[in-house]
Amino acid sequence: MAQHQPLNAQCFVKREFHPIFVDDNNPQLLYVCKVRPDISSRHPRIMHSHDDLVELVLIYSGASDYLIHDKKCTVKAGDLLIYNSGVVHDEMAGPDSLLGFITIAVGGLRMPGLRENALIPDELGYLFQTGHNFEDIRQLLELMFRNLSEEEPDAAAFCNSLMHALLRKVLTVVRENTGT
Repeated sequence: MAQHQPLNAQCFVKREFHPIFVDDNNPQLLYVCKVRPDISSRHPRIMHSHDDLVELVLIYSGASDYLIHDKKCTVKAGDLLIYNSGVVHDEMAGPDSLLGFITIAVGGLRMPGLRENALIPDELGYLFQTGHNFEDIRQLLELMFRNLSEEEPDAAAFCNSLMHALLRKVLTVVRENTGT
């Protein structure tokens, strides 16, 4: 079945757009890590947390178990994990794991009404299905990884701008999953 393509040739930005990062709130992209399915079982693992950053993990292929604090959850392609600072986590991949994922870390994040380095309220959980947003999120992450790994000119500035767009899309996913 052919995908429906919009007939729009030009789209306008709505005037009521409100940026989420204003004044001195300037989060920074700290790293992008891509783990291919063929090497995921060799990726070093240890339970850990980060006090100074938010970590986002997009599962783009396969399935595996993750430990988050003291609970085990199964993740699969299309899932997004959001670890605010202080969340203890790790993947439980075995030697036959074919999990593919891309991780980014964001530091200096100050969202209105939340503690520093928290993207979402802690009570919302950690695991979200990306649904129809999966491809947009994957492409943003892939673009960041490619530009940084190939050391493109101005990659840091470019990828920080993409990170802002990614966080906006991630907040959309959270709203769609939680109704908030």
